[in-house]
Amino acid sequence: MRRPKPKRATRALAGCARAEVKVTSLTIHMGTAPLIPVSFGHGQKGIEITSSNTTIDGYEITGPGCDVYAESGGSYGIYADGVDNLTIRNCTIRQGDYFGIYIRDCTNVTIEDCIVEDITYMGICFLGVATGTIQRNVVRRIGNPPGALQPVNFNAYGIALTKGTGLCSDVLISYNTVSYIPAWHGIDFHGGLRCTIDHNTVHHVARALWMGDNNAGEDSQDCYVTNNLVTDPLNQLPNGTDSNTAISTFNSHDSFVTGNVIGDIVPKYGTITYDSNSTNLTVSGNVRGESLPA
Repeated sequence: MRRPKPKRATRALAGCARAEVKVTSLTIHMGTAPLIPVSFGHGQKGIEITSSNTTIDGYEITGPGCDVYAESGGSYGIYADGVDNLTIRNCTIRQGDYFGIYIRDCTNVTIEDCIVEDITYMGICFLGVATGTIQRNVVRRIGNPPGALQPVNFNAYGIALTKGTGLCSDVLISYNTVSYIPAWHGIDFHGGLRCTIDHNTVHHVARALWMGDNNAGEDSQDCYVTNNLVTDPLNQLPNGTDSNTAISTFNSHDSFVTGNVIGDIVPKYGTITYDSNSTNLTVSGNVRGESLPA
């Protein structure tokens, strides 16, 4: 078991310009508005969390701008790697040129009641997180430029689970609203174990919900895509391909796609698509409509 570090706090100064804040504390800030402002530049991390048992509550984190896609040397609104028992709530992260919230190889993570907007690549990303919850967040206008019908760069993600040292496992993504991601996926698993996408609303996204494998060829297993609402899709990807779908499953096994409501969609590949490599899928109770049952 990792021995806890001494509890120290580094608190952001109001209006600090282009500064990185390293967090080694039990609790950074608890309270209500006004949010504490933090700004950061290209290649920086707005808040970097370096200790376990940390809560980040009530920060407004603004990056260098989102008109340039900066995959090499880009910035991170909130960054954590290898810590446990982490909560991020009531924060706004915006104007970033790479990731909004980036959490890698952490355990027991909660992201809740945040706004993540105007980010060029990924809004919220878990890499190899074991046990986590992403709930009641608003993630919107992800891509370059954010939300544009013809973004410059092809891939963008609202909320994504993918591989760190290992796969993400036992993560619940629920009651989020994800919108205006024309370049690629709203919410997705790139290889997940016992992960769930439930009761989310996704609109104006090219491919709303996606469950599949990762670049290492590791499949999703025992996952759930249930009770979500998908409406107002974008019918064309930036390269001109008519390939929007409501729900896509690829290389997924022993998993469920049930109870989802799919609105006005005219996809090329169908409202729900799955490939022949997926096995033991349960696809049932998915209906057309504009709202989830009360």
